[in-house]
Amino acid sequence: YAYDFGDGTSVSFGPTALTTFSFTKTYLTTGTFLATCTVTDTDLDTATAGITITVNGTNITNTNPDVNITSPLNGSTFSNATLIGFNSLFFDVEDGVVPTSITWFDSLQGTIGATQSFARNLATPGTHTIMVTAYDNDGAFDTDTITIFIIDPAAAPPVLDTTKTSNSTTVGPGELVYYTINITNTGGNAQNVSVVDTIPLDTTFNISQPTPSSINGQNITWVINVPALSTYLINLTVGVNLNATIGENLTNFVAVTYNNGTANITNSTNTSNNPVTVTDNTGMVEGFVEDSNNFIYNATVQAIRSGVVINATNTDANGYYNVTGLPQGPYTLRVSKTGYTQNNTGITIVFNTTTQQNVTLYPLASSGAITGTVYDFPGFATVPNAWIEVRVDSTGELIQIVGSTAIGTYRVNGLPNVNSYTINATAPGLSTMIFGPVNVFVPAGGVSTMNDIVLGP
Repeated sequence: YAYDFGDGTSVSFGPTALTTFSFTKTYLTTGTFLATCTVTDTDLDTATAGITITVNGTNITNTNPDVNITSPLNGSTFSNATLIGFNSLFFDVEDGVVPTSITWFDSLQGTIGATQSFARNLATPGTHTIMVTAYDNDGAFDTDTITIFIIDPAAAPPVLDTTKTSNSTTVGPGELVYYTINITNTGGNAQNVSVVDTIPLDTTFNISQPTPSSINGQNITWVINVPALSTYLINLTVGVNLNATIGENLTNFVAVTYNNGTANITNSTNTSNNPVTVTDNTGMVEGFVEDSNNFIYNATVQAIRSGVVINATNTDANGYYNVTGLPQGPYTLRVSKTGYTQNNTGITIVFNTTTQQNVTLYPLASSGAITGTVYDFPGFATVPNAWIEVRVDSTGELIQIVGSTAIGTYRVNGLPNVNSYTINATAPGLSTMIFGPVNVFVPAGGVSTMNDIVLGP
């Protein structure tokens, strides 16, 4: 179908199997026009019909249409086997959003399309300039142009670019840092690409996806293939060592080596532009250690994480302890003293917070106890709140400190039966030891009784 509108404009459609055809034409000027339609069949025979059209009113100035390529994006790269989606947006003040005709032209392959949207591959490798031309009903037109790149993955050399990011700018000792290595290939297939990531000295490899090909100290290696026009991601998790220095910057380095068909190429990058800084994330734990009768003196308290003692202390005469400088996270609090069973308790340390944890120890079945009563002199009244010390006879080592009860009695538990002991005591206003037990032997699993003490002024 070929239409001549008699105003100097025309348009053609087809070939088509339609026996009727309709469309809209806007005349921009007044006057009388002979509009003709010529139909040509497959034998090239023609038939023509016409109609006289009179247009009254005011002349209209035609506005040029506007066409824009919305896909593919300018500068994109595709494989010569990839179906590429071509799409354009058209607008004309007089005719709306559908052009009268549209043509896509490729600088390397000629005409490639005649609709607003279509999909096809471009077989010829190289730089393709794509131009779309769209017409309105009055013959006015607009064009838009982009440039895209087509490669043959089997023949084109690979071109790799590497970036690396971390999930955070700060991290505390004992915490995890998550790195992402992004390898982008804008060329052909890349085989046997070596990726070597050097993690900071104060960190330890935790896990990665994919699994490393090898680990040698701080160097983590992957050997991978990166297909043409693709992106390969490596997600790497490292743990910050508990002894990492507060304030230090953790810089991670990665080197990617591949062959571009001519020589080995190495891309190197690191996180120096966005380093991860080690910050204080410590808390503490405190509490009391006791048995069924007394607070326990000189018990060892250890804060353990992943099998490593991070910090430790000993209880004072009141059974009190505090362990400081613990990076936040889970711990085992291990409390022990000779003559008692060991206690292991799970705790969680929170940054800038004091965790409270009291612990009860139980005497070993093989250990013994000493009991007695504290009296004053000369009245021989029982003495409450006396301060009683138990020492090993042979070394003078202070083993335990306990207090007498409200009725003057005392009991010392958890004493190994391999030693003999001397007992000393003081009380408010009673500082002279008039009588006290010496060379006290403790039976295994038993109790040495009647170890009374007399205090004078």
